[in-house]
Amino acid sequence: AVLSCLEMAKTFQAFKLAGRFGVTTGRAYCGCCGSAQRMEYTVLGDAVNLSARLMANAPQDGVLCDEATKRLLTREIFCEELTPIKVKGKANPIPIFRPLPKGPPREIGINPAGRIIFPWYERPLSMAQQISMSKEALE
Repeated sequence: AVLSCLEMAKTFQAFKLAGRFGVTTGRAYCGCCGSAQRMEYTVLGDAVNLSARLMANAPQDGVLCDEATKRLLTREIFCEELTPIKVKGKANPIPIFRPLPKGPPREIGINPAGRIIFPWYERPLSMAQQISMSKEALE
């Protein structure tokens, strides 16, 4: 989702359009709401509301994400930590981040260690590596 938003921001700039993007991670309800007289397809939930707040606080053609999303990003993106913002419906300020692409890797192809490095991304950490790092952080 973050990579898509970064690409959309570039596309908006190319067409001289303005866009703001907010990306969050969490549970949401997606489906039909209403009565037989008036039915709408909608998305509801705390993650959806926070995403809208991030979008409203994003700079023109900018992308903001929450902490949960930042933790799940692959290594091809780094995040700049910004000043937490106060949002409606939350007691405490919310930490926010500006995701930015890292750029191309220094090496492409097979390096001397035999590791394959693709030009479009670095391999994300495996689930085992993420769990191991999480345990180390808790200790």
